[in-house]
Amino acid sequence: MRIIDNLEQFRQIYASSKKWQRCVEAIENIDNIQPGVAHSIGDSLTYRVETDSATDALFTGHRRYFEVH
Repeated sequence: MRIIDNLEQFRQIYASSKKWQRCVEAIENIDNIQPGVAHSIGDSLTYRVETDSATDALFTGHRRYFEVH
C-alpha cells in the first residue's frame, strides 16, 4: 500500500494517468457534494462523502481494483 501525504504529492506521482486525474477531479469536487450522495465520473469512478456523528466527514472513492480514502 502506498501512503501519500497530500494532494500535490499525489499529482506529482500520478499526473500522466487519466484514472488518477479522475481521482483528483473527485477530490477537488468535495465541497460540492452532499453527505451520503454517491457521484460518478463517467463509468470509471464513483465517490461519496459519509458522515458519522462520532467522526469527521469521510471521503471514499472506488474504482475497479482500488479505493481512495
